[in-house]
This record gives sequence, structure tokens and C-alpha cells, in this order.
Amino acid sequence: MYEKEVSNRAGEKVEFIPDPTQSDIIKQSSLDFWNKLRNIDSEIEDCSADLSKYINNFFNQLMIYLRKRLGEESIAEPRALNFIISQRIKDHDDRVNEIIDFCLRSTLLYKRTVSHKNDGTKLDLYVPNRLLLPTHGLDPHGQYSHFPIPAKSFIEAAYNNKAIPFFKDDDDTNVEQLEFNFE
Repeated sequence: MYEKEVSNRAGEKVEFIPDPTQSDIIKQSSLDFWNKLRNIDSEIEDCSADLSKYINNFFNQLMIYLRKRLGEESIAEPRALNFIISQRIKDHDDRVNEIIDFCLRSTLLYKRTVSHKNDGTKLDLYVPNRLLLPTHGLDPHGQYSHFPIPAKSFIEAAYNNKAIPFFKDDDDTNVEQLEFNFE
């Protein structure tokens, strides 16, 4: 940013960097990062063209999902950016893990371990690289919260470029619910 402002001012002293310059640099960095994502098979060793396509599909669907969350007034934290992979089954694990592994290796995703709020079990929380967000009009800061993406939906998004279902549109009735009995 500083270098761009120095060249814009042609020798004048730079005391601050104006918002438009900051915005331009952030948007260009985001576009450059998306180009990295589109060419991930040339960035990461052993990444096939098919796997690159799956990673691209997933991130495109994730950005659509995040924008959809922003427009939903009925959820508590619409700016949440972090996600967990829920409803994992053995059939999907290898494919999910392969995609996640390459995303972590290329810094498209970061991983943290968090405790489940109901039973304390450890969960992997995935954080998309913030440079992916400005290109899609998303706030890189977001909210400190997360949402689940069912493993089946993760695979569908990656392999078939299918939309990640929004919770109110999700017809999956196999979700465990807590029931409180106050008698």
C-alpha cells in the first residue's frame, strides 16, 4: 500500500494511505488469491486437475452460501465465516479429508480445534483465508462463530458444484435434536 501511495504522490511525503488506495490494494490481493485458487493444481504438488476443480467448486459454493447467510434476517450471526464438517460418515471421509488437506497445504483454509458446546468433544473448525472474501463483497472480519456443513453437502458442493443447503431449505430430517423435559 505504501509503495502504491508513494508512486501516486510523485515524491511528496506520504503521511497516510487514503481509503481508495487501501480498497484497491485489498481488492487486487483478493483477485490474485482467487487466481491462485483457480490454479491450485500448479501450486501444490500432487494436486490433480480434478481435485483442483473440486476445490474451486467448493469455494465458489461457499462464497455463495456466505452471501446467502448475510441476507438472512432470522439467524443470530449471519456474518459467521468459520465452519465445521458435520454428519461425517466413513463413506465421505476420504474425499472430504483429501480436499481439506490440499486446502490447508495451500493456505486456502486454516484449521483450529474447538470444543462442542453440548458435550465438549473436540471438533475441527475451518477458517477460510480472509483474502478470498473481498472479491465477493464479504467482510473479512466476519463474526466469531461457526456453522455446520454436512459432509454430504460438502461433497456435493465440491464434486457436483451443487449449492450448500441453507438450514431452512435443508430437507435432511436426520439431524439430532436435544429434547428438554421439564416435568
